[in-house]
Amino acid sequence: MKRSRNVLIVLFISALFISLPAGVLAESDETGFRGIGWGEDLSARQDMRRISCEKGFCSYVRDREELSMADAIITSVVYRAFNGRFVEAEIEAPVETRQGQSPGFESENFVSLKNICHELYGKTSFAVTLESVRAEQYRWEYTDIRKILRVNINKNTMQLTITDHALLEQLKEAPAGMQETLKDEQRDQEAGGENAKEPSPAPADMAADSTGTSSTEKEKKSTSKGFKKAAKVLRWLFVNDDAESGDEPPEVPR
Repeated sequence: MKRSRNVLIVLFISALFISLPAGVLAESDETGFRGIGWGEDLSARQDMRRISCEKGFCSYVRDREELSMADAIITSVVYRAFNGRFVEAEIEAPVETRQGQSPGFESENFVSLKNICHELYGKTSFAVTLESVRAEQYRWEYTDIRKILRVNINKNTMQLTITDHALLEQLKEAPAGMQETLKDEQRDQEAGGENAKEPSPAPADMAADSTGTSSTEKEKKSTSKGFKKAAKVLRWLFVNDDAESGDEPPEVPR
């Protein structure tokens, strides 16, 4: 009897997950958003089109985007990359979708989006209602993937922002040499992406000559050929660390 009951429970749970819309399961993946992993290079995707770049962020829209989340109707999804890496998704939706109907806190689309957010992300870590300006805000900040739902009844707008907060902070705190490389890559993307540079073998500020003198600003702007020679020297130093080695080091790039 007990075994039969357990089997029924398992079957019920399986049926519950099967009956959920496919979008619900996809949206709830903490490793990414709609099949795109956090940190992915959006410029390399054929289904992405860049629409703007500003202060380290580039925004993209996706071809044939699904404009719904469960029962909620959405108007747009914008994918944002910081220094070339996917860190944030912004979903826009109307509070009220019926023409001529005044938006309010009981509007069907608002209730649908709020409910699916609670189903996907659980209990809010913060929620506030500002009745004087007819606005609400909900936050889910239990994990590194932060979600914020902002609702403005007067403007008939809702915005759900999903951000890989940990990755964004990591990119912002990257070493200076790495930041310069990422900024160069972004400038190439802003210019059209046709002349995008490959990552250098090592950050420019870590290159050194045979006397141990640190690299100058001119060396930081050296060609990729010079970097390859510098990398060859470093490999020789690590492999031939025996003081009695008679091998000659390769030519140091000038």
